[in-house]
Amino acid sequence: MLVEGEVEEDTIYDSANVTINDDTKILKDEQEVTVDYLEEGLTVEVVFDGPVAESYPVQGTAKEIIIIE
Repeated sequence: MLVEGEVEEDTIYDSANVTINDDTKILKDEQEVTVDYLEEGLTVEVVFDGPVAESYPVQGTAKEIIIIE
């Protein structure tokens, strides 16, 4: 999935192509949810699992995706 946003104090990238796999945890209100909760327009925080490809946008696998209300 493509994640885009502004670079802020706690943000490294403004655009990322994020891979979700069976090990990716997706959290909403501190509870794990399924990938079905992800939809266009949500605000999310992505924690990468391992290195990212330094292309533009960066590419990496998500360890954790946090849905922010």
